Amino acid sequence: MKKHLVGFVLLVPLLAGLGCDKAKMGVRNLRSGNQSGSTINKLSFPRIISEPQTKIGAGLVYKYQVEFENRPPFPFALLLTSAPEGMTISPAGEVHWATSLAQVGQHRVSLMAVAQDDSQNRVEQSFFLNVTEYCDLETPALGVFLDRNGDGQTEGDKILTIAREFSGPLSAVENYNYDWWAPHIQIGPTGDFFASTVFFYRGPDGLHLFLLLDRIGGGAFLNQVDLDIDVRGNNLNDQVVLADDPERPWRPSPLQREDRQLGHKYIGSFFNWFRADGAVVGPFQLNNQLMIRLGFQTTGQLTQLNFHRNDGSPEGRRYSLGEGPETPWPHLVFRQTTKAPCLD
Repeated sequence: MKKHLVGFVLLVPLLAGLGCDKAKMGVRNLRSGNQSGSTINKLSFPRIISEPQTKIGAGLVYKYQVEFENRPPFPFALLLTSAPEGMTISPAGEVHWATSLAQVGQHRVSLMAVAQDDSQNRVEQSFFLNVTEYCDLETPALGVFLDRNGDGQTEGDKILTIAREFSGPLSAVENYNYDWWAPHIQIGPTGDFFASTVFFYRGPDGLHLFLLLDRIGGGAFLNQVDLDIDVRGNNLNDQVVLADDPERPWRPSPLQREDRQLGHKYIGSFFNWFRADGAVVGPFQLNNQLMIRLGFQTTGQLTQLNFHRNDGSPEGRRYSLGEGPETPWPHLVFRQTTKAPCLD
């Protein structure tokens, strides 16, 4: 732990709180003073009555304002005697710390206010501050999990973001707006060169998963992309709404649906002959049982796996995942969650 010292100040007024929920657990207040019964009347430090927040999400800025029972009537200094690196305390009593994912875990924080003319006249406070990787959501939402081991489960997997869908008055097929040579997405991302673009769109016919396979300058017959999509917890209500790739003699559609006991499995093989191919699957009903897993077995000439989340802009916020055909792309699992990255 790194100690931080501050200069002496003359007086600190009674300080206002931040208005946040304050956790009492693990907070310790100590006060020292002259109790010898000397004829000189020494004024003891007033108690610290503020209670710090003891939990914060990684990436957020921690702030805590130290408050006293009443105004100390003598010059004093405030300092941190134990604190994580980068944490500071101002002469006015504000503790400040910009957190990051590197600080996930528990940190001990100890601070002290000490009289300028008597180092024994002081008051101390100690607590443990927990930095968490994720923050709690007010309402459950569809999360994007990175299933790097490909087991189809989300236990222990990283939550990338919340799958905020694009929305509009068009049906899923109208939004795809297929042209003879490539899709022309009306609402949402339009794809990217040598990349797979994944996003959700909600129209009057419900929530659908959109998948674009994009390659600039035409295609090649050997540019084969193989993938599969597993859907569970949707009461078998989903289907292939659109599969954009020319028919082949050995199969009528590039995306075939198989009925399984717990849901549907879609097996896709796209040859990406034209500039872009793609597919639309749905509709989906959000619930705590719904799980959609998307995995690529063969990426062909594609070099990136991108997920787009609606952030109010036309293309949304892009999350680039797989890089290069030689590196296995992570499977994406979409499932309801009550937690998300704190800065999401």
